[in-house]
Amino acid sequence: MRRDRGRGAAAFGAITVRNSVFYSNTVSGSGGALAVTNGPLTIEESIFTQNKSALGGGALRLQDATGTIARSTLRDNYSEGVGGG
Repeated sequence: MRRDRGRGAAAFGAITVRNSVFYSNTVSGSGGALAVTNGPLTIEESIFTQNKSALGGGALRLQDATGTIARSTLRDNYSEGVGGG
């Protein structure tokens, strides 16, 4: 996983996020808090709040990926494009 231009993180391949907070991240692309490409994403017991993207996916962007979210909160995320999250 890597930090990417104001985004919380970007990942390529399988990733599990557990007991984490993504707060107030901003990106000019898509996936304000987290962008995942080519792999399954699992989120457990985490909070995504007040993240912002210009193109889409205020909190999350999944590209060629599937996602499972359990016992987590996505609140007050915003996108100028599609999908605030």
